[in-house]
Amino acid sequence: MKDEQNSLLPLPSLEYSNVLTKPAKISKYSFVSFDRNYYSVPDSYRQKRILLKIYQDRIDLVSGPELIASHKRLHGKGQYSLNICHFLKTFERKPGSLMHSKVIQQAPDTLQNLYKSHYLDRPLDFIQILSLTEECSLDELIAVIEKLQKIHVSPECATIRMVLNKDVVQAVESLEVYDLINVQEPDLTVYDCVVECVA
Repeated sequence: MKDEQNSLLPLPSLEYSNVLTKPAKISKYSFVSFDRNYYSVPDSYRQKRILLKIYQDRIDLVSGPELIASHKRLHGKGQYSLNICHFLKTFERKPGSLMHSKVIQQAPDTLQNLYKSHYLDRPLDFIQILSLTEECSLDELIAVIEKLQKIHVSPECATIRMVLNKDVVQAVESLEVYDLINVQEPDLTVYDCVVECVA
């Protein structure tokens, strides 16, 4: 065995990959299809062709070195994996379509409840909240919304942004009067003298 080791090839330097790669075309509705299921692509993405990296449990959508989106892999047929943040540009143009879209039905429960309870008649304000995902992750946004709801603060865009940016609101100073300086009572008889002098 020791004699043969000198003749053996070196071990491969690259780690074995169990990823299946496949090119995909983006539809006009910002979907890619794999195995008769559909996965959303950000509607701001302009390329028409991307590469799918298919794992056992997820699908990554990539273009060159850039990861565009990642979805949990669907194993049924005719199913949709939709990320509501992928359709912000579309909803800005057509805010009324948000109410009946498949996208809002697949959004996390916190976002669905927020939309139904506060923003049904103000879809553009809701979309503005969703656009905060350009500054943070969707999970962080949801965590802030839940935190505000717990303390009964209305989750408006400006409030959420303030919490996300961790702006500290300065506490208002107490109006309590402290008796630190003793002030003597004024002698008002001085004014009597002034009045007599003037007269």
